[in-house]
Order: sequence, then C-alpha cells, then structure tokens
Amino acid sequence: MLSAILITRNEAHNLEDCLASLQGLADEIVVVDTHSNDATVSIAQRFGAKV
Repeated sequence: MLSAILITRNEAHNLEDCLASLQGLADEIVVVDTHSNDATVSIAQRFGAKV
C-alpha cells in the first residue's frame, strides 16, 4: 500500500494538478492542511483525499 501525504497551506493553485497526478499511483491520499483560506480543502475533498 502506498500512501501520499501532502502538507498544504493555500495551495489551491497547485493542488488539483498534484492530486490528479497521484490518482492511480497512491492507494491513499492524505492532505494535512495548515489553516488554508483558499479552496485547498474543498479541492482535496473533491479528489477523495483524507483531510
């Protein structure tokens, strides 16, 4: 099992491409968000990541 763990803060502008590239590679994606005030969390949730 391969888990990808990303630590983020206000990374909405990069996160969608990053998560798309991990699909099919990682069995689990975990996004550790550090109080973003942009769409980072909603993008992560849309991709099925654990936030």
